[in-house]
Amino acid sequence: MGHFILFTFSYIVGMALAVLFDLHAVAFFLLLTVFLLVGAAIPFWQRHAEAISEGAFRSIFREEEAFPVLSVLFLMAAMACFGIYRYAGAIHAVGPRHLDRIMENADPWTKWRVVGEVIEEPNLKGDYLEVKVKPRLVQKVVRTKKTKDPAKGRKKGRKKKGQPEETSPGTTPASGAAPLPQGADGYALPEEPPEPEVEVEGGLISALIYQETEAYRQVKFDQTIELVGQFNKASTRRNPGSLDYQKYLRNQGVFRTFRHTAKSGRVTILAENPSGAMWYRFALYLRTEFLKIVKKTMPYPESSFLGGVLLGLKGGLPPIVGTEFRKTGVSHVLAVSGLHVTIIAALFYGIFTMFRVPMRIFAPIIVFCLFTFALIVGWPSSAVRAALMNSLFVLSRAYLKDRGFRLSIIFSLAVAAAYILSMSPLQLTEPSFVLSFMAIYALAMFTDPAEKLLRDCLRGNGLLFAAVASFLFYGVVIVKRDLVIHPWFFQAAALYILTTLWASRKLAASSGFGSYSFEMLPNWLKSFTASQVSIFLAMMGPLSAFYFGSVSLASPMANMIAIPLIGLIVQLGMVAAIIGTFVPVIGLYLALLLNAANWLGVKFFLGMAHFFAVLIPFPRVSQPGIGLVLLYYLALHLYFYWDLVTEYAAALWSAVTELWEDPDYKLSIGLVAGLLLAGGLFLAVFGLSRLERQPSLRCTMLDVGFGSALLVEKGGRAALIDAGMRDSLSEYDVGERVTQPALSEKFIDRLDTVILTTALPERVSGLMSIADSYQIGQILAPFDIPTDGRLIPFQEFVKRFSFADMKIEADFRKGIIPSSPPNYYWDQAFQAFNALIKRVHQKGIPVGRLMAGRRVPGFEDTLEVLYPDRDPERFSVYYDGAILQVSEGNRRFVYSSGSMYSLPKVLPEKVDVLFLADLPFPLQEFWDMLAQGRFQRVALSWRKPSSWLMEGFYMKKILDGRGIQVERRIRDLAEIFFQTQTDGAIQVDVLKDDLAVKRFIPREGKPDT
Repeated sequence: MGHFILFTFSYIVGMALAVLFDLHAVAFFLLLTVFLLVGAAIPFWQRHAEAISEGAFRSIFREEEAFPVLSVLFLMAAMACFGIYRYAGAIHAVGPRHLDRIMENADPWTKWRVVGEVIEEPNLKGDYLEVKVKPRLVQKVVRTKKTKDPAKGRKKGRKKKGQPEETSPGTTPASGAAPLPQGADGYALPEEPPEPEVEVEGGLISALIYQETEAYRQVKFDQTIELVGQFNKASTRRNPGSLDYQKYLRNQGVFRTFRHTAKSGRVTILAENPSGAMWYRFALYLRTEFLKIVKKTMPYPESSFLGGVLLGLKGGLPPIVGTEFRKTGVSHVLAVSGLHVTIIAALFYGIFTMFRVPMRIFAPIIVFCLFTFALIVGWPSSAVRAALMNSLFVLSRAYLKDRGFRLSIIFSLAVAAAYILSMSPLQLTEPSFVLSFMAIYALAMFTDPAEKLLRDCLRGNGLLFAAVASFLFYGVVIVKRDLVIHPWFFQAAALYILTTLWASRKLAASSGFGSYSFEMLPNWLKSFTASQVSIFLAMMGPLSAFYFGSVSLASPMANMIAIPLIGLIVQLGMVAAIIGTFVPVIGLYLALLLNAANWLGVKFFLGMAHFFAVLIPFPRVSQPGIGLVLLYYLALHLYFYWDLVTEYAAALWSAVTELWEDPDYKLSIGLVAGLLLAGGLFLAVFGLSRLERQPSLRCTMLDVGFGSALLVEKGGRAALIDAGMRDSLSEYDVGERVTQPALSEKFIDRLDTVILTTALPERVSGLMSIADSYQIGQILAPFDIPTDGRLIPFQEFVKRFSFADMKIEADFRKGIIPSSPPNYYWDQAFQAFNALIKRVHQKGIPVGRLMAGRRVPGFEDTLEVLYPDRDPERFSVYYDGAILQVSEGNRRFVYSSGSMYSLPKVLPEKVDVLFLADLPFPLQEFWDMLAQGRFQRVALSWRKPSSWLMEGFYMKKILDGRGIQVERRIRDLAEIFFQTQTDGAIQVDVLKDDLAVKRFIPREGKPDT
């Protein structure tokens, strides 16, 4: 068992090395694996040659040390190389019939016909279903020219000379040409041979089916369906710190995405597959009946919550609930995972124990129930993984009792990891995989040490001191909420906690054993408290920072309530569902009685999450690198297992020195030591070679969709120019979703300056969430920002700002000002400015005015204001926007809005990069400057705005027209024209006097410049 754990660990380490260093040499590592296996066999043969030749294999494994140390080391190295081979092969090696190979050379507009099976229960996400399809057949749909049916309407204008007479579809024209076959919707299709069907061997499709389609209500697990339409690759990482969605899907084996809406794509159900037989149909029956019981016995929205935690249903809960769960650190309860499966296992374990059924008999029954539950919730990978791990643990406890509790958990973890990573190596980089495995690992390895630490610290005066210190910490954080956005908050908090632990231990040591202490608690409460401490220290704290760039301060307290409560909710809900389904006549009434009590628990859970989310702030943290995370885990293991580590190290050193004195082993040990040293040096050199040179100036134009945001980094200081948009209708906040992750990845914990170049909502509204999470040194703008915190009415807003809206402007000149915004865009602009006033007052942020010729404080050598050169009586958001010059050495960059009326007057003679925050206008002025060579490169932040944002606003058609004209002109200017819509974020670095421009989405055949 111990050797298996070591080999699994080596296998995972090898896969991790393939991830970290992006290793490609698949054949080399396979060959190296074979050589190392041969090397492992040699010492094994030398020790057991006689027993092997006699066929006495059982006697070999009866020995205490059946495997020589050298064989174990070689096997560990072989497993590491095999791990590299498996991961690199899964990433880079695909066969000729793989889905990716079949579709890779086609253009994005090519249509395909795909026949495949739905392999998971569709996942409800908002207004669409996410369906995983395993393709079986792929066929390219022939693109043909279409001839419109003239019967559907007359063509405008007179017939041109020489134009043939119009003919109805299927009739022969005057020329005598053969008739064309009639197509759908009155189109005539030319006769062309169809493309052949190709059998697919590998690769999945993620189909998004929207609710306005018929298939939305029909598609389900284990069907054969036909997809017809365009299949695209998912987007890669578009911004620093953002999710690489293409890699995320690829890790799940998904290589193409498909969208089916009312206007695009087609989905046809071909067959209901009877595969899965009795087991699957039984699980599906249970899911349907359980859902009926939940809906009949509990009102909305509590029924949606119970359906989510009990049956894995997605959607139904208001978005604010998900946000509150994330802030309090209890969002894990909404995803059916190890916690839920463990609760179900504990439920059945308790039932069988109550009836005194021997564990050797009911262990297989629990295994069956757990995998049936995984089928009920849709067979997601997280539930399957949890069912496997819990099953292995139950079986090892039933049949391997003498192995010990901790070893049983670690062995179950190793078997589950070996199985899952062998079937799907790409799961290693999935956050859900890492989080669930580390949660079990934390429970197994750190619960007992954490309980010992609590016993040593929480006694007598030590307990009193720790309680007062904890109360003071949370009290200060609640009262002075802005402390959490201070750059040194987390460092100070860590020092405070370590000091509290040290002082509590010293005070507890001087207290008598009769004092009030942690040891007086019931055993179950002690174990539960210790397990929560271990999970926070070894999983939730470091991995939340690593993956999400945030740490929930409310999590330790909230989870002390949430986990016991969710256990009660799930078990009551499961019992109620089972009784309501299988007990005739009175079953539904008993289920109603149970879920009436359960409703109180659900209500309390939702209220608890809301309470902690409002009470305790939710700060962001700079995302640590993998090296820092590994160093943290090394320190954690050394702190809790120092005695054991030193004991093993001494024993290993003694064994090595003893073997070194033996001439037979001296060469082998020297070879192993040389290999380890060479491997360490190789990894060190390889890692150092991949370190990025830090530029003297870095400007990153983020891809924020409609709007703009430019991040300027110079000498450890950071300035943000514009902040993108927060759309209150869709609740998509660029500040939270794009800018904050970028700041977190770049280890920027404070914005020294924020510059707002205009009052457009797509430049201002994204700043609010940033101000809630980061300390801002100053805000500068070319218009006045009140600091008294008094919100202005809409009429005052119109007096301050002109949006060039002809109707509003005509009424304004007559003295008529509307009392409320006339459309959604105006409302967004108005709300954004008032939110800015509120944040400036609450946070006490200094504000200043931009004027031509002034240098930006803190960036005097870098940022200079070129425009505006006057103080207008009424600020025009489209014509009076600020123009800034960013300089470093001989390099000059200019950041400007789209207006070309003022830019030519202030543009320096030599501009390396022009950052445009919007589409240029008038366009001819812009093309003239480009032709004159006034700037070498252009970076444009632009994407078409959502339809509801511009509904009723006069700029909607204007922006559409400008966008079409710009797209046509820049097709041949790819070398000098960069745009966030196609290139993602655009990063410009100055290294000494060299200039480097990087696209976050590389173009094929177009290297970065």
